[in-house]
Amino acid sequence: GHVKARIRRTQEDATDETVMILVPIRETNARRHSRLVDMILEFTWPSRKQLHSAMLCDAFSMKIVEIGNARLRSAGLASVRYFREPEDLNHLNPRASAPTRHGLGAQRMRRAAIAIARNYLAFVALGGEEYQKIKWVLWLDSDLWFIPPTLISDLRSSKVDLVVPVCYCKPGTCGSSNPFVIYDRNSWRDTKEAHALL
Repeated sequence: GHVKARIRRTQEDATDETVMILVPIRETNARRHSRLVDMILEFTWPSRKQLHSAMLCDAFSMKIVEIGNARLRSAGLASVRYFREPEDLNHLNPRASAPTRHGLGAQRMRRAAIAIARNYLAFVALGGEEYQKIKWVLWLDSDLWFIPPTLISDLRSSKVDLVVPVCYCKPGTCGSSNPFVIYDRNSWRDTKEAHALL
């Protein structure tokens, strides 16, 4: 999806807390994954030694992700790993065209499959003694067009434990020319009270 995060810029919080970046990836391409890697490498978090990365990939994307992730390793991230999506998870969320995938009737099954895949990635990425020192988890979508380099510091300066973005559709891509159509409604209730917060 063509989504863009709207972030309130705040002063960078210099800290040595460890962060795990988790990215579920499905049907990516070399250009998209290269853009994701570029944005991760631009993060201004004080030390790349405090950044860990783990990605869950379908079979189609494995080779692309393997090539791109070599750049993350050479940049000195604390760890860079990727896991192949188990076949039973793959079958829960079959390939579909964008209109089918985003249709209201498909959402319950699709969102359940996405939740299961994300839980699986969190389980395999954060398991093991060496990852017990992870302080924060940052979930990223693999198809974002823009991630502020100060994102992690901005989120930490919010002084809350859980932050969820509001994602807008690119005008004309969600069946409306209105530039303020909410794209991701997994955790967003489109109410008057919610709009007052924007």
